[in-house]
Amino acid sequence: MASGEQQPAKRQFVNFAFYKIDPAWRRLPEDERTRGKQEFIRVVEEYTSRVIVIPYTMVGIRGDADLMLWRISYELELFQEMTSKLLATGLGK
Repeated sequence: MASGEQQPAKRQFVNFAFYKIDPAWRRLPEDERTRGKQEFIRVVEEYTSRVIVIPYTMVGIRGDADLMLWRISYELELFQEMTSKLLATGLGK
């Protein structure tokens, strides 16, 4: 790159993922629900160095969703990878 030329700006990708908790999950034993939530949180934490994740509760705002994850990343593929892992947790199932 010649002197004085600017590098192209890195492109950010934004994703809004909405999740609805199955009412059957709420009837599971407390220890199983706690384990599922902890698994879900661990997956989110696993991506914190590569994906900005801002969680929102949708309870009382939308009837079709309980949780929204606002995700921002420079790598589009990370959204799909992260979603697959989230859905494999006790809460995601």
